[in-house]
Amino acid sequence: MRGTVIAVQANFYRVQVDGSLLLCTRRGVLKKLGQNIMVGDHVFVEGNEVIVEVLPRKSLLERPPVANADQILLVFSLVEPPLEAWQLSRFLLKAESTGLGLCLAINKADLISFSEQEAWSARISAWGYDPLFISVKTEQGL
Repeated sequence: MRGTVIAVQANFYRVQVDGSLLLCTRRGVLKKLGQNIMVGDHVFVEGNEVIVEVLPRKSLLERPPVANADQILLVFSLVEPPLEAWQLSRFLLKAESTGLGLCLAINKADLISFSEQEAWSARISAWGYDPLFISVKTEQGL
């Protein structure tokens, strides 16, 4: 059966196969070959919930360890805690270095005025990004 690893904990892997979740281990030979299994890996699972093969990856992020990602979603808060431009720029640079698509979501838009939102939008747009202003609490922008 072919599935996708959705969680890794210790030596166990949660694998989604055809809408159901399996708790799997990996075949010993994979460990001997040094084959790491990561969230996002496409794998083959045999009868006793044993991962027997990891399919080739189309992308790999080392921190956090994630395979086969298409896009990176960065979510930052505007207030509580306040947005720190240097920290945001550091994350943006790291995300860009992966070569994956990037989506920047700025949360807690409900806690600031529209003029403050426009000021942040202009600042971030000048850096070459198109931020999405959202509020998880009020579901604005979701």
